[in-house]
Amino acid sequence: MSMYPVLLNIKDKPVLIVGGGRLAKRKLLHLLEAGARITIVSPDLHPDIPTKQITWRAKHYDKSDLAGFSLVLACTDRADLNEQIYQESQDLQWVNNTSNRLASDFYNQGLVHSKNLIFSVSSQGMDYHLTKRVTRLLDSWVKDELPSLLEEGE
Repeated sequence: MSMYPVLLNIKDKPVLIVGGGRLAKRKLLHLLEAGARITIVSPDLHPDIPTKQITWRAKHYDKSDLAGFSLVLACTDRADLNEQIYQESQDLQWVNNTSNRLASDFYNQGLVHSKNLIFSVSSQGMDYHLTKRVTRLLDSWVKDELPSLLEEGE
């Protein structure tokens, strides 16, 4: 599968997360940092999900929940439901199926921020743990080494 890496401006944009568990919580925190308006569809929520910062539809997923969202994250603990969400999405919707990278329109990436630079790390959906390890190493390098390298180049 060939992917085109981009950074999306999702500030004040509506984003749908289907699922309310640990994975949804992890994705949610990054989306909130980016300023997205989050709606979660799930009968239950992880206790660490900040309910005051989201709209929570306390129910099971239905195809009609997709209406009005261009960005959708299928984060349930059921691969069959995540696949259903992907299949029911429309052409103008971008879906991240957390159960199946081949049935996803995009992958999340590890990000490292440094002043005006953003470094992105991706295993192309193959190995989340590897992406996380490399992101941590890169973050440490950026904090420790990059400032002196940038000063040398001036």
